[in-house]
Amino acid sequence: MPLYTYKCFDCASTMEREHSIKEDPTIDCEVCQGKTRRVILPTNFVLQGDGWMKDGYGTRHKKG
Repeated sequence: MPLYTYKCFDCASTMEREHSIKEDPTIDCEVCQGKTRRVILPTNFVLQGDGWMKDGYGTRHKKG
């Protein structure tokens, strides 16, 4: 299941919750019981190197 980060509107504390995408995303703050919002964080996905085109992907190979 995905891990989501939430931030409180009132006290600005952050918390993480693991739940299904089908579950209700509204949760209460653990500190002040206020309303929270889901925070979108940057990912760790990085493309490095010369790229996938070098390896033959995305090009059409001529047959014989």
